[in-house]
Amino acid sequence: MLHALMAIAVLSQSATPSPAVPRRPTVWTISWQVVFEPNGRANRVPVFGWHASEAPVAGIRYEVPSEVATVAALEEHYRHGQLAREGATLDHVLSADYFETDADGHQRNKAQAIRFALDSSLTSFRDSHITAAGGTNAVVIMGEETAVVGGVAHTALFTHVYARTSDGKWELISATQVRPPQ
Repeated sequence: MLHALMAIAVLSQSATPSPAVPRRPTVWTISWQVVFEPNGRANRVPVFGWHASEAPVAGIRYEVPSEVATVAALEEHYRHGQLAREGATLDHVLSADYFETDADGHQRNKAQAIRFALDSSLTSFRDSHITAAGGTNAVVIMGEETAVVGGVAHTALFTHVYARTSDGKWELISATQVRPPQ
């Protein structure tokens, strides 16, 4: 009797399909949520969602590519570095070849961007409609952000391009802002 039960268990296990290799769509929406650690410290963490470019299929397992997850975390470090005026954080995230153009057409290299952030009166960021599209060597994050500078809200569409270096480190190489159409 015990042998018969063991045979049935083996048959039922072998009849169960093995989980499929997860699909890794390259385009995701991202929103950040504030979560609290047990010590009361608040952190913003990325929450990944479906992008309209690809509908999910029932019964298929999906996962966020590690490249997109890594860059989303770096994006949050970049935002934090700007808000907290932390030059070391910005230096860590920005590529040596970093170049930015803001919504007013001002262009800055890495050193100028860090100096500008340190001298900024930026008090808050609010971002929305964030999309990340990526591959193995580059990830683009784009969306809309509202920055409050000197008590005045400024809304812009933005694109941030991150690239993987030859040693595997991800860095922000380009940031561009434009005013949204009215």
